[in-house]
Formats: sequence, C-alpha cells, structure tokens
Amino acid sequence: MAEFSAIWKRVSGQDEQQARSVREILEGFYSDPCRKYHGLNHVKDCLDQLADFRHGGNADLADSQLDEVAVALWFHDAIYNPKSTNNEANSAALFVDLSRGMEASARERIERMILATRDHIGDDPAERLIVDIDLSILGRGKEDFNAYNEGIRSEYSWVPENVYREKRAAVLKRFLERERLFWTDYFHAKFEREARANLKTTLAALEEPESGRDGVAFS
Repeated sequence: MAEFSAIWKRVSGQDEQQARSVREILEGFYSDPCRKYHGLNHVKDCLDQLADFRHGGNADLADSQLDEVAVALWFHDAIYNPKSTNNEANSAALFVDLSRGMEASARERIERMILATRDHIGDDPAERLIVDIDLSILGRGKEDFNAYNEGIRSEYSWVPENVYREKRAAVLKRFLERERLFWTDYFHAKFEREARANLKTTLAALEEPESGRDGVAFS
C-alpha cells in the first residue's frame, strides 16, 4: 500500500503532491467505519494477491499493465454503499475525475477494469486478473472466509435475515453454475477447489432455515 504514490505517478503522470492527494481521498473513503469488509484491509489483501501474481503467476502482462491493475484495485470499491447498485460505476467515475491528464488509452483500460468487478466478467487478461483478485477471498481458509462472511453481513445488517438468505443464495447458485470461478490459470489452481467448497457449504447454510448462520454477501 505504501507504493501507491510511486505507482500512481508512473501510471498517471501526476506529481508527488497530486499522488498524495489522491491517496488521501481514497483512504478517506475506505476508512468509513461502516465498512466491515470493503475497507482498507480488503484493498491491502487485493494488492498482496497482485504481488503474489507478479512473482509467481504472471505470463501475459507487462509490469506497466500490472501497475494499471494496482490502480484499478485501489479504486474498485472506493465508492461503496450496500443500498446502491451503482457502486462500480461511481467508483469508475471517481477514478476518471481524479486521473485527468492520464494518457487516454490507459485511463480507458483502468476504467473498464473497475467496471468489470461488477459482474466479475473480464474481456481481456487485465480485466480477468482484477476479477480473480477481487473474488480470491472465496477460496481462503475457514478463518479468513468466516471473517469475510461476518464483515459482509454487518454491511448488510439493514436487510432482514430471510431476504438476505434468499438473495445471497441466488447469487451463490449463479457462481456455482459457472464452468470456472477464476479466469486465470494461476488463481484457478490456487483457489478454485476451496472456493467451490466454501460456496457450497454457505449455500447449504443459507437454505437451512434453522441453521442460524448468516451466510455471505449479495455480491
């Protein structure tokens, strides 16, 4: 996370003062105490996954492209309101506003990456990578996965339990119907099996009225 200024300057062409200002704006959004999952820890975790990919899984993307992925990760949940369906679009709009002066094609690529996290479908290697990174929490061990579940349920605390279970179960079923949860070979090998097991276990809990479990997020 400390590398944000250097990466932002390389990608945007802005100076140190501008980079510091952008980081302060982003940290302000992510530090909202209402964010129990979609906060700075989520950004850090995503950047850690990107770093692992840089060292062990990258076969298609240049360092400059991975820098663009890092910027997109910083912005992808910058605007987050559980009651809104426009979070990704609003986050992309924030990026566009703060990236004035950036080379146009890079700006467009990063905007598309941010938008790809809405439906978790990527049209090119960079978009598929950010989608996989965003979903990597699904394939973690029990402790991390349960903490994710609890954080998301807290963010949706205003939703009645029966409604929450119904809506989230529908989302999980759509995920499980996919041929692959993870687009890249690296993340597929690393997380696919555990993610499917986690989702199936959670779906069973969501569909059991007497289980008492909270389930996971709508998305």
